[in-house]
Amino acid sequence: DGGDGGAGGAGGAGGARKMVLWLSGVGRGGAVRVVARGGAGWEHKSQQLFVTCAPGFGLEQLEEVLRALTVVLDFELVSRPPRDWKPPPTRGTGPGPDRDLIGT
Repeated sequence: DGGDGGAGGAGGAGGARKMVLWLSGVGRGGAVRVVARGGAGWEHKSQQLFVTCAPGFGLEQLEEVLRALTVVLDFELVSRPPRDWKPPPTRGTGPGPDRDLIGT
């Protein structure tokens, strides 16, 4: 089911890897953090998305919707990050004058 935290599925023998998504907690204002990693041309990149759910629409419903979209949009939803994934630095932890831009 893709919930083992593996590095993602393959699109056939030698094919491009699928994009992998996982829920990674709650961010500012109660938004759910969704991390997307990989996919064609994005093999070593990740993106954090923050999803604000409507009142009464919880984490379980969001996961159900994402699971349904895996078939249509050809990505993999996993229960935890791949073993080799390292989260990006948090805002304000980078060196130099641009540190406020890290993680934005």
